[in-house]
Amino acid sequence: MEPYDPEDYDPDAEIPDIGLDPNERCVSVTNTGEVERVCYVTVFDVPCLGRDGKRLGMGQTADDDGNERGATTFIALCPPLTFVHLCTLDLPEAMTMAEVQIESDISDANPHPDPEDEHPLGLAFPLACRGGPSAPSTEDGNNNGDSDTTWQDDVSEPSYLCTQGEGGHLTHFLRGNYHAIDFRCKEGTPILAAGDGTVVEVQDSRRLTGVAVGNLYGWNSVMIELDAPPPSQSVAKDRPMEGNGFDASSASESAEGGPLFVEYVHIQYKSSVVKRGERVTRGQIICRSGSVGFSPEPHLHFSAFRSKDPLAPTVRVRFLRPPDESGEADKGGFIPRAGMKYNGLGALDE
Repeated sequence: MEPYDPEDYDPDAEIPDIGLDPNERCVSVTNTGEVERVCYVTVFDVPCLGRDGKRLGMGQTADDDGNERGATTFIALCPPLTFVHLCTLDLPEAMTMAEVQIESDISDANPHPDPEDEHPLGLAFPLACRGGPSAPSTEDGNNNGDSDTTWQDDVSEPSYLCTQGEGGHLTHFLRGNYHAIDFRCKEGTPILAAGDGTVVEVQDSRRLTGVAVGNLYGWNSVMIELDAPPPSQSVAKDRPMEGNGFDASSASESAEGGPLFVEYVHIQYKSSVVKRGERVTRGQIICRSGSVGFSPEPHLHFSAFRSKDPLAPTVRVRFLRPPDESGEADKGGFIPRAGMKYNGLGALDE
């Protein structure tokens, strides 16, 4: 990084958000304003070098028609009045900087207005697990509306790795995703309704995948508005902040009820077995996991909101374990954190 001083430039000079230095072959982002900015930048098909001169790993991206390209994407928080140098391009001999294709999305950073906001409705774990309490079944092994398969046939995982949790530094640091939870899971893993409710949105017609910036605006998802909780599914306000490393004192008074919407993102193409306006029950299969949208690997991105407004901030929620052998309900719940494996009983190594 290096500072940007307006006095070094002509008052009428236009400073681009993305800078390409033809001599140094450097790609930079510029913040000439007074507010921190979040920058997503993708370089297509050209190897990128880090500050040590070593090649960075190149990912893949594909559009809805399956056309694949190499892609290296950078996510940077750019402070006010600052240049951030992202990489140096390792151009082929016959290629010029003018031929480099770059895609970007740059906007003012929009932090979460209340990171300790928590909803008291306890949720069911959102993925079916082999042998776990969240695996839905009936006598014939089929689930509501998903009569073509049985969960026993296609659920092989006893648990799922949380790859990014609350406040995650990769993408979970702004208002619309701060409390989101990512679970690594194979494509086609059954996804379950977190509670009784009504489907309010379904999008499963996209196929694009990978790390290109443009994929931020194309994804598949299901959103459900959950019913008000019965006492057995409410989280106690004096519960410990288990499994996430946060301080209980700052959140114990913030758990207020009201509407709650949960969203399942990156779902598989044409996998939804529910439609808008349909009632669902807790633990019912609603769709299958995938890797559609801005997605470096197959995973489920799960988040909750107090409103279905596209600009609504996320809200913290907890997953409840099933009642114990005595029938006593779980009142504390758990919040997955990155680096640990989870199923409906909580973290595997707790």
